[in-house]
Amino acid sequence: MGGVALLCVSAGACSVAAGIRLSGTLERPEAVVTDIEDGGPWRRACVDRIEVWREGDPRSQRHWAIEVDGDDCIWLTRIAYGEVPEGFVERAAPGPLEAGVRFEVFAHGWTRGFASVPWVAGGNYIFENGAWRPAAS
Repeated sequence: MGGVALLCVSAGACSVAAGIRLSGTLERPEAVVTDIEDGGPWRRACVDRIEVWREGDPRSQRHWAIEVDGDDCIWLTRIAYGEVPEGFVERAAPGPLEAGVRFEVFAHGWTRGFASVPWVAGGNYIFENGAWRPAAS
């Protein structure tokens, strides 16, 4: 399985620790939003947007992008590349993935519950030797 990368954002201070783990094939990777504490699926992952860029491409040329069709986030445990979950709309069609090429993958959302705060998880990933792994910056 791929590793985990972390980026955390909230109003005022970082209060959410989430990561993304990629696994699966080159053609059909799957992303899981993970709990940094135990590495398992994060049960507070209410997602409102997923974005993928090929390294070096401008932000306006997303490689794949989906977002919630409405104002709320949706609870997800797994997101397959190119597969639009119910309640989401595709903003950029999935482009072909290539081995040895770095891709930036980010998920955005809210924790919901008593103290709902925004979160962002993701990083750079590369498919090498038959597996997805975090790519050094």
